Amino acid sequence: MDLVANFLVLFGAALLLVSLWPIGQLRRRLPNTTCRTAWMFLSMLIALFFCGYLIYGWLFWSSANHWSSLVVPVIFFSGAIFVVVVCNLAAKTANDVTRLCHLEHETITDPLMGIYNRRYMDRCLREEAEKAQRYNLELSVLLLDIDHFKRVNDTYGHRVGDQVLHSVAKIIQGGVRDFDRVFRYGGAMDFTEQLQNQSQDGNKQGGVNGLAIV
Repeated sequence: MDLVANFLVLFGAALLLVSLWPIGQLRRRLPNTTCRTAWMFLSMLIALFFCGYLIYGWLFWSSANHWSSLVVPVIFFSGAIFVVVVCNLAAKTANDVTRLCHLEHETITDPLMGIYNRRYMDRCLREEAEKAQRYNLELSVLLLDIDHFKRVNDTYGHRVGDQVLHSVAKIIQGGVRDFDRVFRYGGAMDFTEQLQNQSQDGNKQGGVNGLAIV
């Protein structure tokens, strides 16, 4: 009986140490926010419980002389299993969410230009048109085209042309507000810029700025 009690306490303490590994992985993936601080606080609590397990094992080592003496070691062991399971599930869930976010980003982003693609543009236009109609908001869509871009490909090659497209996309993105969106509409030279919640004059100015950028 003493052997069982000692095993439960020591193995429970070891499980608490194991649970710190997925928490550490999770913390490294999180930005420096309150959520990361909360997980750090949880790590400190687990370390404190680990010390408590060791102190209990030292004070009551080989003192289990009845079945009732196993109640506390069993509770300690069960609690450690619960902590390990929860921490591993949290880390696995975070990994799955991150993977889904990456997959979604890949499905809505043009890989060459790094801006949103035509599929995502169609979805956003439907949503924003419904929102603009419901709340009587302004919504403008600008179609921008790079003139004579074929000369770049013919003169310098497609690799340089791809670099030019990527640079132009970044420049256009830098010239719009945070909540405006830039899409690749169709061909290599077509960009679509979606301006939201602006007056007519603001939309006109946005169009002038877009033309100046291109």
